[in-house]
Amino acid sequence: MILNRLALFLVLASPLIACADPEFRRLEVLFLGDDGHHKPIERYRVLKQAVGPQGINLTYFEDLAGVTRGKLDLYDALIVYANHERDKVPEAILPWIKDGGALVALHSACGNFHPSKEWFDLVGGRFASHEGGVFSPKTVDPNHPITKGLPVLESWDETYIHRDLTNDRHLLQVREPMNKDETGEQPWTWTRNEGKGRVFYTASGHDVRCWNEPAYQILVERAIVWAIGDEKVRRSLYRKLPVLEIETPEIENRTHPDIPMMPLQKPLSAADSARHAQVPVGTRLELFASEPMVINPIAIDWDERGRAWVVESFGYPNEVPAESGTGADRIKILEDTNGDGKADKVTVFADKLRHCTTTVFTNGGIVATDGEEIVFLRDDDGDDKADTRRILAKGLKVWDTHASTSHFIYGIDNWIYATVGYS
Repeated sequence: MILNRLALFLVLASPLIACADPEFRRLEVLFLGDDGHHKPIERYRVLKQAVGPQGINLTYFEDLAGVTRGKLDLYDALIVYANHERDKVPEAILPWIKDGGALVALHSACGNFHPSKEWFDLVGGRFASHEGGVFSPKTVDPNHPITKGLPVLESWDETYIHRDLTNDRHLLQVREPMNKDETGEQPWTWTRNEGKGRVFYTASGHDVRCWNEPAYQILVERAIVWAIGDEKVRRSLYRKLPVLEIETPEIENRTHPDIPMMPLQKPLSAADSARHAQVPVGTRLELFASEPMVINPIAIDWDERGRAWVVESFGYPNEVPAESGTGADRIKILEDTNGDGKADKVTVFADKLRHCTTTVFTNGGIVATDGEEIVFLRDDDGDDKADTRRILAKGLKVWDTHASTSHFIYGIDNWIYATVGYS
């Protein structure tokens, strides 16, 4: 999820609205992996960075027992990149594909589910053997939506040879022979139809050398879009998102000018931030507060009255506060007084804080960071403004804003826990 300094959102469980509203609907893809040697979780992270900004959500999953029809129906496509070799294919997958689902089978997917012939028939073939080397798959259908104008992929990969190939595959790419024992070109990338659904397969993708190649990322992205189909894609945010731009802000009289400035994403509107955000499938975002009510929020907590306590930080991440004096950070209370789900009342609970990063409720008040100090703040007269300020501890380091103390949590053992980085 892209965090933006403009707005706070509520996450609501509302699958029907999430699926029906094209204004905020991103394509949803379930990525089925495992804990095997192909390291799917790492490949998933690479792909997520590549396709997320285009409007494609990826959700990682390993539990075969959880691959039910109800779960699959929440997604537009299923990616399989795993080595579930001794397991039977989940019963829900085949009928889901036949009813219009989309399968993107990558590399080791052709070696999954050995007891299940129906799986290899679905993919279009089965792994037989491999060697390894640097090569480029050769496109044999340059006019298909997946391969038209596709950049050349050159990478080290396993040189798969397949068997039990079905006769209904549409061949997109082949691998040319790499040694004298190979008698001809090997089928490499193809598509096929299964009932109302579509299936894509490529043998490329053994390790990170391939997954890090933009050409491979483009191939998989196109495969996802093709398998889902034009109608669903048109009704989504795919390729319709506002561009994320980066800028390096100018700050005069920095306390520590020797620390390099960090480029920042230019702020988006609240609506555009929501379009770029991935939330769990079956949920949606609703705007709770935005500028000018709240500015640069970096920590949020909710009290028993449903009010949001928000830390506004005006230095993070590029300005470290001075070692003495007051700062500009604030803690605000945002409240929805009329029950419409949007904040309409704002109260500044505490201000003039130095690099405040976190708060936690306790003993009728809050514990917060204030520069090098951990302080207790409490409202004593009922006006929602801090009257008491008591120093609980000193010695926090603030010379690097992202490595400082944050994320207070009140434990069940009555200790307060925090995260802290190298500072």
